[in-house]
This record gives sequence, C-alpha cells and structure tokens, in this order.
Amino acid sequence: MGRYLKKRFQKIVCLCLASFLLLVLSVPAVEASAKPGTDSWFNVMLVIDGSGSLVSQSNGTDREAVRYDAIRLFMALLTDQGNNVGAIVFDDNQDGYLLDTELDAIEGREEKLQLVDQIQDAGTGGDTDIGTALLSAVEKLEAESTENDLPSAIILFSDGRTDLGGDEEAYEASLANKEEAIRRAQEDGIQIYSICLAASDVADPAELQEISSRTSGSSIVIQSPDQLTEAFEQFYRLIFSTSSNDAVQMTFSEDGVVYLEADVPAYGAREINLILNGEDNSAVGLAAEHEDRQYTAEEMEQDAITAGNYKVYKIVSPEPGEWNFVLHGQPGSSIWMNMLYNVDVTAHLATQDGADSYGEGQAAALELTLEQDGKEITDPEVTEDYTAVLSVVNLADGQPVCTKEMTAQEGRFVCDLADLPEGSYEIRAQLQQEELNIASNSIRLSWNNTAPEFLNADKNKIVDGVKTVKKIVTPITGRSYKQDLSELFSDGQDETLRYEVVSSQLVDDSVSLEGEKLKVNTAKSRSGDLVVRAIDSQGAYQDLIFRFKVTNLTLPILLAILIGGVAAIVVAVLGWRASRPLFNGQLTVENVVPGFASLMRGSFRGKIKLKIFPIGPCGFDTNKCFFKAGRGGRIEFCAPGKIYVNGIEYQKSYTVLPGRTVIYADENKTQGIVVRIKMLY
Repeated sequence: MGRYLKKRFQKIVCLCLASFLLLVLSVPAVEASAKPGTDSWFNVMLVIDGSGSLVSQSNGTDREAVRYDAIRLFMALLTDQGNNVGAIVFDDNQDGYLLDTELDAIEGREEKLQLVDQIQDAGTGGDTDIGTALLSAVEKLEAESTENDLPSAIILFSDGRTDLGGDEEAYEASLANKEEAIRRAQEDGIQIYSICLAASDVADPAELQEISSRTSGSSIVIQSPDQLTEAFEQFYRLIFSTSSNDAVQMTFSEDGVVYLEADVPAYGAREINLILNGEDNSAVGLAAEHEDRQYTAEEMEQDAITAGNYKVYKIVSPEPGEWNFVLHGQPGSSIWMNMLYNVDVTAHLATQDGADSYGEGQAAALELTLEQDGKEITDPEVTEDYTAVLSVVNLADGQPVCTKEMTAQEGRFVCDLADLPEGSYEIRAQLQQEELNIASNSIRLSWNNTAPEFLNADKNKIVDGVKTVKKIVTPITGRSYKQDLSELFSDGQDETLRYEVVSSQLVDDSVSLEGEKLKVNTAKSRSGDLVVRAIDSQGAYQDLIFRFKVTNLTLPILLAILIGGVAAIVVAVLGWRASRPLFNGQLTVENVVPGFASLMRGSFRGKIKLKIFPIGPCGFDTNKCFFKAGRGGRIEFCAPGKIYVNGIEYQKSYTVLPGRTVIYADENKTQGIVVRIKMLY
C-alpha cells in the first residue's frame, strides 16, 4: 500500500470512528440512558481483532496498521475527563486475550496514550473468535452500568469471518457466544459499531454488518483505500453536530505565521479541539491567547496528541470571549485545520402549554431553553451569545414549510407558530453562535389533525408503546409470527393508514410487510426490537415496538430426550458416532486463484463444510458444499450441482484421492479449489 493510499485509508478508518461518536451522541435509545448534561461522556469498549489475517504478507487486511492511528485520534478527541474506556485485543486463544483491560476512567493525555500503546503492543496472534470477545465486552459494560448510568457502546475493529482453524466445536461455541452477546446488548441498549478492515478478499463484512444492525449500531466496510476521497471533509461534522466549521486549508506567510480567532460563548464549550492535518506536524507550533489566559507553544505542545498526519491540540474549560491563535510553521507551506468543541449543554424545545394538537386559528407558543447537568440555564448571557432559528417540516411530504427566528427573552428563546395549514409538522430549533450550532430535540405538532392511536391497548397487550412477542421455536412450531396491523392502530380521521418498518434488530430478510400484513420468520429472526410506524394521510404517525423474545428449543429438546433416560438412544448415537468412517490424514484446501489463504484440517469423522476454509470466492456455495469421510480412508467432495475434474463432469459428488486434485466449479475452469490429501498410516 503506497503512502497516498495509506493516508486515504487512515482517513476512512477515522471516518468510521467519527460515525460511531455521532451515533452514540444522537441515537435516542442511547440518550435515554444518559445522565443529563453528559452529552460527550460514555462507557466504551474497544474490541480489536488481533488475528494474523490482518498482517498476512500476501493478503493482510491492515498491513499498514493504520487502525492504531485512528484509535489514537479517537482518544485525542475524547473529553479530558468523564469517559470510561476499556480494550480487548483478541485472536482465538481460549485461555486469554492479547490484551484485556478493565473499563477505567481515562483522564488526560498520558492515560489516553498509555491505553493506545497497550493496544498496539498487544500485536497479533492466531485465528478469529469474535463472539467470545464481544460477550466479554458486553459483560464489562454491564458491570460498569451498575456504577454509573452513562451510555455504553462497543467499537469492533475486525476483518470479519469467525475462524477457529477448522475446530468445529470451538466455532460453534463462538457463534453461541456471539448470539448471547447480541441478545444482552439488545436488552441493555448497548450499540455495537463495527469497522470491517477489508483491504483483501479474506474479509467477511456480512458477519460484522449483522452484529451492528441487530444492536442498532452501524457498520462501515473499508474495501478499497482510494474510496470515499471526500469522506474526511465530513469527519469532524459527523463527530460533533455542534460544529459548523469545515476544515480549511491555510498557507503560512513569509514569516511562517497563520492567525486565527474564535469567540467562545459563556455556555456550551466544554473544550476546544484544534485539529491540524499536514505532512509534517512536527514543524508546526501553536500558541493561544485570551485576555484572562495565555498558552505558550510549549504549553500547548505538552497536551497535544499526534495521530499519523493529524495533530490535536486541546484547551479544557476555555474562558468565554475572544481567543487568538497563532500557528508557526514553514513559510509558504500549507496545512488543513479545523476547530471543534466538546459541548456540555443541550437545547430543549417544548410548547409552553404542553399540548401537541391545536385547532384552526390557534397558535402554539414554543420555548427553547439551554440546559446543563439537567438544569435550565437562566443566565441572560445565553441569549446574548446565541441566536435561535426554528425550522418546520410538513410530515405529509417531508418538505420544509418555513424557518423562523426565535425571540430572546430572559435567558430563553420564544416563538409563536400560527396560520399553519391543516396537517402535522415536525419542528426543531437550532442555537447558533459563530463556531457552535446546537440542535434541539424535535417535536411533532398538529393542526386539525390527530395522530393514529393504539387500538385496544390492554387487549393487545401494548404497554408504553411496546408489544412483547414471545416465541418458542421447535422443529414444528413457533416458526412464524403474523399480525394484521389494522387491529393494533386506529385513527378518528383516517379509515386507512399506511404502515412502514422504521428499524429492525432482527436478522435480515426475516421481516416482510405488505400493506397492513406483518410477517416475521421467527425461526430465522432471533430476538430483538422491530419498530413499525402507522401513518395517516397528513403524515402524523404512531410507532409501535414489537419486542421479540425468541427461544430456540431444538437443542434443549434433544438434550431433554437424552437426559430423560432414553438409554437405548444414547447407546445407539454413541455407537453410530464411533462406527462412522474415520479420515486419518491431512486435508488442505485453497483457491485455484493465487493470493488467497489456505487451511489444513486434520483427521475427522463425518463431514466438514467448505465454508470453514478461508478461500474467498471460488464458484462453489461454501455453505452448501462439504467434505465427507468415507470408508477406507476416502474423502468425498459434495456439492449441490456439477463438478469438473480433469475435464470430466460429475454430479453432486466426487471421491478425492490422496495427492493434489483440482476441482472446478465451471466447465471453463475459471473458478474452483485445490485439494491436497496426505494420509497418515
């Protein structure tokens, strides 16, 4: 990977971390559990893949190790105090992780860099056990939640593909741990954000995408370093929605100086972050000056953190008012810079009378307050520093209706909304101050229109907007759930409602909605929340959460039969297992196309699926194809379609002899696998 591509790759990884922070700070499910006024504080576990596939010389997914620079930048932007961070670096070691730290308060530059160094020093090891590491991270966050009520989240770095070296028992245990981690994360409101490092075809983004979607997180795939070249332009805006600044390019004067100014409000700025992006940050110095406080270049440098081409300077609890910044660098050279704020306030919008529905000609009196630590700030300086603008969107078509400036009044902002046409609207306010933009919550108001309501909530077992669906899945029962949504909603003004799925924590493709008919394949869906919205003709809506609690009793049923004392069956099963043909040798499988990994599997009975070999796309459905041990030490390769060996077409199976055999998936010999068998007599 060249220097240019490495730089681009780093930017994209950083974008993923930025997306995580934005979502942690803005997703309602997380906000609901957070302490008031702790908008940029959280409990977070960094779960980092340490398997050898990341650094393989032939097809490594992150050979340049830019993930460490991304983590260093993430740590630099964290507030100086208030966060609890832990890290797990994992491979396939069942006895321990490459690194396993507790969730600890991270305060100051030295503690941040110490954790990054621990992560980097952990290095890489064997194969990939994602499920067990995730479960450990969830357990740590659950324990920490008893100590505080900060929002919790996991950032998962991996190239995907749980791989335990062909050990099927360990592989199944890892999948079970992954499912348990997802279930508990759903119950605890822990979102998992995954970053798939996919610089080669060894990576498997699908596994990470499922983990994130089922926990209401997000997943980003980095497949090619030269993709998303403009992504970093959005990076800072994604992290801090309060910043209106774009990164700007500046050129040092003939004296090697660049001057910047900032106006810090009395409330809102917990920290100032100044981020430089240049080829040689070591040659740049920064000094800061305020009428009540000055920082020399040496003082600023002591708290700076460098991450690749990026350098972050931080000023904690900045004094309000005018700040002047002086950058010194190489005359004529250029550097990119952005200024961001970690904020400590929230903006709250509400109607003064608490109503959400009005009649023709009635006005809604709106009030916007700034809050800190759950308490309203009544200082008149709030309205001196900020202006407030109201935006109104028609829910029927999603189109903006108007914007309106709010009036400052004794530390608050007020506005009357009147003369809106009949309908329903979403309303939000924005507090603005030179470098800061603070968005309020959104509210829904209606004029001469009522939103859909729950129909027979008690009878339909709807409690606080949640309908719990418990399903016990067996081989013959509980495998689907059907619901006519018209039996759950009603609207006094609309006989017919429109329905849509807002979000789902269920497995992909397990939910279908046609008109008012909802159907869930519970045999596939597993547990999680499904949010369905009923919408009237003017856009007003009501959401219903279906909380699926699915228990698959297939294995427990079998165990119950065994435990029930059916000794004859036990003996028969054990005897059958012992009598199955044994393949006593070594089986190695690789792709016919060079550049993919190969894996050797030792002696086994029965059959093993092709998917346990990390061979990449090979023309065969790796989930449906398998090797089966036969009598006399033979091995059969089984596939659902045609197989081509030595120009001869075979149907469904082919007996593979010791030595090297090439099996093609197509007649033209473009895709297939190379199988090597060595017998151990």
